[in-house]
Amino acid sequence: MNNYLYLCSTNTAFKLFPMTSKFAVTISLLFTLLLQISPISACDCIAQPELDIQNWNEVPLVFTATLVDYKKTIQFGFFKFKVIRPYKGDLTEKEITIYFQPKKSHTLLHAVKDFSLQKKWIVFAYQEVKNGKTYIRLKDNYTSKYCGLSRPIKEGQDVFIAYLNEMEKNSDGFQFAENEYNITIAEGWYDSKIPIGCWEYFNEKGKIKLTGSYAQGAKVGEWLKYATDKHGKQVVMQKQHYEDGKLREKINFTYYGELRSKVTYTDDHKVLLQFRKDQMISKQIKTLDNKLISRYKYKKGVMYKEEHFELGGRRKG
Repeated sequence: MNNYLYLCSTNTAFKLFPMTSKFAVTISLLFTLLLQISPISACDCIAQPELDIQNWNEVPLVFTATLVDYKKTIQFGFFKFKVIRPYKGDLTEKEITIYFQPKKSHTLLHAVKDFSLQKKWIVFAYQEVKNGKTYIRLKDNYTSKYCGLSRPIKEGQDVFIAYLNEMEKNSDGFQFAENEYNITIAEGWYDSKIPIGCWEYFNEKGKIKLTGSYAQGAKVGEWLKYATDKHGKQVVMQKQHYEDGKLREKINFTYYGELRSKVTYTDDHKVLLQFRKDQMISKQIKTLDNKLISRYKYKKGVMYKEEHFELGGRRKG
């Protein structure tokens, strides 16, 4: 990889370096393909109609494959894929088995109804190292609005495949993406398909909505999420802190800049602090799949109630 120095600041112009290439992803180019899409399911999340540049940036492994085996029980499930074509990431295996927990990973597959063997799939995944072993997992979506992206390839011309083909050819050097109104919705740098340095994402009106940095494709450091207040001004609604792609802290604010909540993450649990008028009113310790371990309540900064729970949800003591 090339070594670059990138500065990420929403107060200064982003284009610090000459553009090495120019790429505009326009929705209008794929409009006729989008007309072929109909909703797949009705659930909390919905099927994503098309890919965007943030999908590409935040998924380390993208490939097409044939589903050769599949099993799902209440406790666990797995897919066995025979790889057809890698689009992104270092993928040398010809066959891949991906395990998942149905309850924990339910949004990954909400939009998928057909698990027939020998179907061709588009798979969005990442690698996880545990106890010295490397596992491949399905990647969830960066937004809770949409379900996971992995799904069977649609007959005819699939908009996901069309987008991947374009991104594969146009993900090196400086790039930007535009919507159908020629408004920039994202800009940043790539090195051989991998996002690096500072990236900025914008809403449909061209106002900043997210900014932060990548190191070799993984989110690092501080990321800021913005929203538009009633005066039309962009205000920071959330600060996130990442270490090597792992979310370690998330702080939420009101439109007036008051602290609402703070979540810190470890490898096996998370701690949620809630605030009112910048004073802490509660603290919860939970497992990563949201099972309550302990709960504390505060008034004027002083704890007045403490509760502890078994993993089954029953209160201790």
